[in-house]
Amino acid sequence: MLPDEASDEREVLRAGGVDEFDLVVDPTLRNLLDETRDFIDSADFTTVLSSTLTTTFARFNLALQPTFNPFLLSPPQTNSSSAVIAEIEDDEDIDRAVPLAQLLPLVSRQGHLIISGVPNEYVESLAMVKELQAFSAIVYSSFSEQLISS
Repeated sequence: MLPDEASDEREVLRAGGVDEFDLVVDPTLRNLLDETRDFIDSADFTTVLSSTLTTTFARFNLALQPTFNPFLLSPPQTNSSSAVIAEIEDDEDIDRAVPLAQLLPLVSRQGHLIISGVPNEYVESLAMVKELQAFSAIVYSSFSEQLISS
């Protein structure tokens, strides 16, 4: 996405659908790309990437959870009027295998939701990541300051 050489950059633009005549990167875009590359190389980005990946996989895991743990869908059984914590006695529910044929449609559905879901639960969960919000604010403020000083 962020090639190091100008020829690779033109190839990315061409693959993205840019016309042959518009393959020139103007100085403002060049500045934004260079700043983005600097931010991606920073240690802060590693923290942000880790947080966003954790959030995304947690959302994905939550979507697949009913398949792996169907007992979570049923309300807890109580045998008296007082609420008690019930232990799961059937070890097969915890460690049972899920056939690949049953898992693939679920993963495919989640892939479709990630790409074209409206509203997109994955994007909404990423928008709530505090590290990403702070990082975005730094990138936007740095770039806007450079535009003002230019």
